[in-house]
Amino acid sequence: MSGQNILGAASISPQIIKSAQLGTSDAAIYTVPAATSVKIATASICNTTASVVSVWVSLVQSGGTIGDGTHRVINSYALAGNDSLSLRDLLSGAMLGPGDAIAGYASTASAIDFVVTGTVHA
Repeated sequence: MSGQNILGAASISPQIIKSAQLGTSDAAIYTVPAATSVKIATASICNTTASVVSVWVSLVQSGGTIGDGTHRVINSYALAGNDSLSLRDLLSGAMLGPGDAIAGYASTASAIDFVVTGTVHA
């Protein structure tokens, strides 16, 4: 992923990058702003319903196409009802540059909470 040189960053701020519920169509959950880079520390998904829900998550480089299926880190993962999954091995440490995006969706609207933490370098 292209991006801001973290060594030249004027500020480095640890924070919750995004906390949101996934919809049912593949869409950007978070897009890195201009002149900024993000290093993902943790990420997790949580099924807040009693039913199994399928989940898709992608990392899309600036200029890439969300929904074309070529950027998947999770593809149709069946998350059990009332269960959570750490995405540590899939997303932690990923560096995202300006315009890069985290995208995703679920088979059931408002069933999956998606939380990403990390540092913002600006």
